[in-house]
Amino acid sequence: KDKKPKVIFSYDSEEKKWLRFGKSGTSDITTIESGKGYWIYMKAYDVLIVQRLPTPEPPALPTTYHLPAGWCLAGFTETTSMSASDYLESLEPGSYFRWIYVWNAANQEWDMLDTKQDSAGTLNPGQAFWIYLYTDQDLIPPIP
Repeated sequence: KDKKPKVIFSYDSEEKKWLRFGKSGTSDITTIESGKGYWIYMKAYDVLIVQRLPTPEPPALPTTYHLPAGWCLAGFTETTSMSASDYLESLEPGSYFRWIYVWNAANQEWDMLDTKQDSAGTLNPGQAFWIYLYTDQDLIPPIP
């Protein structure tokens, strides 16, 4: 069976529309953007290897990801697991829906993660999540 990704989708949170990479059953994405989430359709189970360029010098200021009001598909950018509340701590309290949605590929189902400080779920490297924001916000991942 062909294990190559067939189609890759991303969601443009500003325009509120899906972006499709790939034509005629083959993916043609060559770069992915930090902080964005991607859906990858595979015909069979496989390990997807993502190659990176050498890590550049850290920026003077942390990277900021703009999340517009409404539904946003955002990527978890950390290399180690972290509680959802810690990752989202830069967002204004009450500016987003308490629960975020993460696709569990192993179980082929959605997981709902609580973002409340004392009961927060855990985000893992390589995951993306859906979040609903009541107002435009800037997400600034915490500095480890």
